[in-house]
Amino acid sequence: MNSGLRTVLGACGLAAVLALAPAAEAAGEEAGNVAVAAGTVVATSSDGTQRTLVDGDPLFSGDTITTDAGSYADLDFLDDTRIVLHPGSIFQIQNYHYDDTQHDDSGPPPVSTAAATPVPQPESAFFRLIKGGLRILDGLIGQTRHDATALETPVATIGVRGTQYDARYCVDDCGDEADKGVAPSNGLYTAVQDGSIGVKNDSGETVINKGEYGQVADRHTPLRRLTQRPQALRHMALPKKFRARAQQMHNRLKAERQRRRMQRQRRLRGGPIRAGGPQSAAAQGAKDKQGSRHKKRKRRRKDDKGGGGR
Repeated sequence: MNSGLRTVLGACGLAAVLALAPAAEAAGEEAGNVAVAAGTVVATSSDGTQRTLVDGDPLFSGDTITTDAGSYADLDFLDDTRIVLHPGSIFQIQNYHYDDTQHDDSGPPPVSTAAATPVPQPESAFFRLIKGGLRILDGLIGQTRHDATALETPVATIGVRGTQYDARYCVDDCGDEADKGVAPSNGLYTAVQDGSIGVKNDSGETVINKGEYGQVADRHTPLRRLTQRPQALRHMALPKKFRARAQQMHNRLKAERQRRRMQRQRRLRGGPIRAGGPQSAAAQGAKDKQGSRHKKRKRRRKDDKGGGGR
């Protein structure tokens, strides 16, 4: 079991939401946002505080997210990891830290600034599926640091290698996928759409690749390969009726994060802050006023000159 995996379970405008997120220290480090909360979706922070989530709400490291029956959650993390939670799921953001400056392609900061910058904290994206199922698409952390991201479940830990996959843990609760009255057997089911995953428990680790499927019955039993997509994973995608709404919010989140990133880079390099931020708006307003006064003085001088010549 990866030593980085720890259990920490506890029993508006988009710009405003994102601006408030870093200040919520008691809730843990900012991890991302909810793109869609369809139905009843509740987050419990590491201190036990609960909040009902709506589209655009922030997520924090330490949050445990629960979806009721018939409810879905589409989660958008800062490193572009995307996770869709199936109805009846309990999912935890165990330990998440993302530093976009480690992925910044704009070049190194000035020497004077770099000298004062502390050594960056290692990035991490450790999650836990306690109940239910999810579809996950790796972001930058999973694509660049395979040892820094994993999904823990009650019977195995899934390590990723830059991938997209489905996982569902059944404990007498997968009757929604019953076929001719027979529900899927208990255990963890996996299906890989892209890349590969390593499924590890007390029996060892098994790697499954794109287009492959597996089941783990319990913590002591190795993964059993399946020849076709598991019955339990037939409906893991976000329902079609929510997809346009989800994509719209993903686009807004991406644009807002890019705006904040540009502002930070300009502050770091000592340049002016633009990109529509509060300071740039104020600066533009002052510039407009100054231009207006200049034009008025110019007109008065022209009028005075014309009057003297008549």
